[in-house]
Amino acid sequence: MTTHTLETPEEIAEKERIRKERAEKMKAKAEERKKEKELKRLKALERKRLIEQGVIKPHRVKSKSKQDAVDEINLDPNELKSSKNYYGGGHLAELLKASSYYTNLGSQFDGSRRKVRPVERLNEDKEYLNELNRKSKGKRLLKNKAADHPKLKRLKTVDNTTMRRHTKKVANIKAEEGEKEEVDKLEKETKEEEETRDEVTQREPEPIWFINLNENKNDIEINDTRSFFQSFVYDKQNDSQIPSDIVSAADLVKRRIKTYRTDHEVYKLQRVQLHFPFSEYKEDYILALPKDELQFNPFDEIGKNMEILSTQFFPPDESVKVVNLQDPENCIVGKYIKAFDDNDLDLLLKCIDEFNNLIDELRNNGKILDHVINKKAFSICVIYELLNQCYLRRVLPDSKKLSNYKAFSNEVYGELMPAFLSSVYRACNLNSRSCFIDLGSGVGNCVIQASLEFGCESYGVEIVEHASRLGDLQLAEFNNRCRVLGLNPGITKLFSQQSFIDNPPVKAVVDRCDVILCNNYLFDANLNKKVIDLFQDLKVGCKIISLKPIVPAGHRLDGNNINSILNKMKTSKFIYEENSVSWTSKGGFYYITEVMDTMDEALFRIRATRSRREDSIDERTRSNTPLNAFTNNV
Repeated sequence: MTTHTLETPEEIAEKERIRKERAEKMKAKAEERKKEKELKRLKALERKRLIEQGVIKPHRVKSKSKQDAVDEINLDPNELKSSKNYYGGGHLAELLKASSYYTNLGSQFDGSRRKVRPVERLNEDKEYLNELNRKSKGKRLLKNKAADHPKLKRLKTVDNTTMRRHTKKVANIKAEEGEKEEVDKLEKETKEEEETRDEVTQREPEPIWFINLNENKNDIEINDTRSFFQSFVYDKQNDSQIPSDIVSAADLVKRRIKTYRTDHEVYKLQRVQLHFPFSEYKEDYILALPKDELQFNPFDEIGKNMEILSTQFFPPDESVKVVNLQDPENCIVGKYIKAFDDNDLDLLLKCIDEFNNLIDELRNNGKILDHVINKKAFSICVIYELLNQCYLRRVLPDSKKLSNYKAFSNEVYGELMPAFLSSVYRACNLNSRSCFIDLGSGVGNCVIQASLEFGCESYGVEIVEHASRLGDLQLAEFNNRCRVLGLNPGITKLFSQQSFIDNPPVKAVVDRCDVILCNNYLFDANLNKKVIDLFQDLKVGCKIISLKPIVPAGHRLDGNNINSILNKMKTSKFIYEENSVSWTSKGGFYYITEVMDTMDEALFRIRATRSRREDSIDERTRSNTPLNAFTNNV
C-alpha cells in the first residue's frame, strides 16, 4: 500500500520560492533574446540608411541551383544513381548516403523492403511537423509580445514587410568579402548612435520616495460608524495638550550613540525639530548617520514623516509642495533627498524649515482641520509607520531579553507582522463594533494594531514579566503618538503579568469577544486543553485565529463530549506568505475557527458511520466472525 506524506508548510514555501526563481530566470533569458533581436533589427535599419546615403553598396547573393549545392559537397550526381562508387565524394556526401541506405520503403514494421535513395526532408513525419508548427507558433507569439512592449513601441518605424526585407539584406552581408570588419564597424556605429539617442529620449528615473503610498491598496475607510479622529479634530480646534513622557528620536540616538558616526565631515550631531499638524508638539532629532543599516536612521524617519503628514493631512494644493510625483526636483521632499545624497547640510536644513513653516501656517489658518474632517479614507501606511515608531522607541532597545526563554516552551516569544495581521483581521470582519483579545499578547503589537486600524475594543493577556513591562511602555507611547496625530483608537487594555487560565476578568472578556487571536504554535497538550475550557462559553459567530487547529485532529462526537464547544466549531485552513511571522521567513498555515449555532454536521456523519460499523460487528455470530474481529477471538 502506497502512503502519501503531507508536505510541511516549509516545503510548500520552498517549492514556491524555487518556482518564482525559475520564472525570474526564464523572464531574464526572454529579455536577453528580445535585446538580441532588437540589435539585429537596428543593424538592418542602419544598413538601409548607409545604402541610401551611398556609403556602402547593396550586395545580392545569387541563389544557388541544385547543381551548385551538389558541387559544394563534392557529390557527383551520377553517384546517386549508382552504388559502385558508394563512398565517393566528400564527407558530407558519405553521411548522406549512409543515412539514405536505411530509408524504409515498407510499413513501419517491415524491414525487408529497403532501397538506396537520397534522404528527403522529413515532411511526412507528422510528429516532426506538429513539433515544428508548435515551436514556430511559439516564436511568433513571443515576437508579438516583444513588439508590444512599451519600451519598444517608440522604435517601431517600418512595417513587417519592410522588416523582412531588411532582415534579408543583413543576411546577405555575411556573404560579402571582408564581411567581418564591416559588420563590426556597423555594430559599433549602431551602438554609438543608439546610446546617443537613449541619452536624449530616455525618461528620467522615477524618484525613490520614503513610503510607497500606492503599495497597500487596502486603505482604511472613514465612515459614520467610527470616530476615526480625536474629538478636538471634529470640534475644529487644535490640541492644547502636549505629551510630556513621549520618547523622541533624539533619545534613541543618544542611547546608542556608539552605533553612529560621530566623526562625519558633514553631519556632526546637529539638532533639528519637526512640527506636527494639531498641536505645538515638536519631535527632536539628532542628525547622525548610523554605522550600519540595522540601526535607527533619523534622516529616514524625517523624510517619512514629511511624506505622511503632507499626503494625509494637507489639502492637495498644499501637499504637492511637499511631495510632487510629477516634479520631484522642485518639492520639499525631493530636494531633501537630493541634499542628503549630496551631503548638502544647508539645503537639508532649509527643506526641514520650509516644511515646518508650511505645517505651522496650515495648522494656524485651520486648513488642516477643514481637510481632515472631510476625508473618506486614510492610508494604512500611516498606521504601520506609527506602530513602527512605537516599537522602535519602547520595545527594540530592550528586545534581547525577549528571546531568553526555554526553547519550545509555552512562553516562547514570537511576533506576527502588521501586513499579515491586517489581512487576517479583515478576513474575520473585525470592525469598530467588535471586541478583540490576544491570548499571549507579548509586547502588545497585535492589540494596538487592531485598536487603531479597526477602532475596536482591544485587549491583551501576557504572563511573562519582561514582555508585559515592554507592552505597558509601548501602549503608553502608542496613546501619546495617536494624540499627536489626532487619531482615535478603540478602547485598549493589557492584562499584564497575568495568565488567561482561571482568570475571571479575562474570561468575561473572552465570552463576549467577536475575534480571538491565539498564537498556539508551541502550546503543549495541557495548555491546549485549558484553552478549550476557556472557550467553552464563546458566543455564536466568534472567530478564533490560530497557527494550529483549535479542534484536535482526532476529535469525535460521543457521549462524553456531547456538550463540548468543539462540536460547534468549524475550521478553515489558509496559507500565509513569506515574512509573515518573526520566527521564520518561510510561509505556512494558519486557521480561522468559527463558533456555529449548531453542531458540525460532519461529526454526525462520522458518528453514523462508526455506529453502522459497530452494529454490523455486534450482529455477527461466532460462526461467521473472522479471526481477530474481537480482541479475545484468537
